[in-house]
Amino acid sequence: MKNGKYFVFNSIDVQQFSINGKMFKKNGRAYFEVLVEEGNTYFYKRYDIRHQAGVAHRIGGGQAGSSKNVASYAYLIKSGRESKTIELSKRSVLELFSDQEVELKKFVKDNDLSYKKESDLIKIVSHMLKSGIELT
Repeated sequence: MKNGKYFVFNSIDVQQFSINGKMFKKNGRAYFEVLVEEGNTYFYKRYDIRHQAGVAHRIGGGQAGSSKNVASYAYLIKSGRESKTIELSKRSVLELFSDQEVELKKFVKDNDLSYKKESDLIKIVSHMLKSGIELT
């Protein structure tokens, strides 16, 4: 629809799909991008879009800025039926893998990774899950 920008489908029939090499899987009633899949544990990225209205003038009631849609992201790890939200921060990642904090810090330091970059966070979570580390 509309120059190939939008695609409408019945979510009951579609459990997963791929867009530009990114895999999306159904989790409950929503779809999430799969960043890491290790056994029965998934590292997901959720996309949220919210409408931000333009600013109204105090005098005259007109609009000063245009309305726009703003995308935001949330990350979560799902293991079995349990899921936990994770942020792009050192504190959040260390809390998630608190039982293996020493190994986690060593891996991050040895590979010069950042807790604030999505691509580095994917490497960190992938390493920790492949090492057989349980989520806390």
